Amino acid sequence: MSVCCNKRLLVHASLVAFVVAVTYSLFDFNVADERDDVPGAHTHDERVASFMDNRKTPASMCHKLTSTSAYRTAVSRISSEGKESLLESEEKVLHATSIAELASEKNQVMDKLLNQPQMPSDYGDVMIGLYRDKSQDVLTRDFAVQHIGLYAQALARRGEYDADAAESRKLRSALFDAAGETRTIIAAAAFRALADMSVFDPKVDTNRLDSLLAACTADASSDPASRSMAVQLCGERRVKSSRPALESIRSDPTAPEILRRSANYSLALIAGTESSRRSQTRADSW
Repeated sequence: MSVCCNKRLLVHASLVAFVVAVTYSLFDFNVADERDDVPGAHTHDERVASFMDNRKTPASMCHKLTSTSAYRTAVSRISSEGKESLLESEEKVLHATSIAELASEKNQVMDKLLNQPQMPSDYGDVMIGLYRDKSQDVLTRDFAVQHIGLYAQALARRGEYDADAAESRKLRSALFDAAGETRTIIAAAAFRALADMSVFDPKVDTNRLDSLLAACTADASSDPASRSMAVQLCGERRVKSSRPALESIRSDPTAPEILRRSANYSLALIAGTESSRRSQTRADSW
């Protein structure tokens, strides 16, 4: 019995070590050729930091660190090892965990590249490409959509955003496409990004955005996170056409409580705006 337990502990210990090694192998796979002059960088933070200090081709490195080939290599290696040492159910958990961990690593790199004093010139194109690459997992595509919006905001803060520029048109187009993916969490990121972008970009089609928000709010088959974001934004944006769907959610005892509360708050915001308008109309008529 003792021997059996020891063998199981040894197998799991070996597996944990392997998972950690493969998770970081994504960076080893891509960063080595860009940091030949910093051989002492070994940890994740050191590897990313060494790249930031060695900015030879920031945009191309961003693409390499989030490339499909490197990602698939790491995931397939983890899956292969899992088949040798885990039960089928455990293998699925390990595979899902590895995807989340690797997507999180990509997200950190996207953040660091975006926060450089000089952003990569094709950062927007890279993020759009990652979103449109359907071979990427949904988490990576969701992070890419988030960073499309963050990139536009960063440009606006720096006074470099031009709503008429070709790049801005591509950013808006990608976000509206993503807003249509309401069966995944991707739409939630797109909704938020478009709503924020509309503050500084007059070319955002707000009528189209509000229609998408109202439709997602009314669709119970939408991804929960995307529907929750739509409900919230319908209130923030005072989307009156969403009122029937919001009232339906509020009175639905089977709906999640947090969603019902959000619907109730959004209805209050919409009602408050209309009440204020009626009061202003009466005041103007006196």
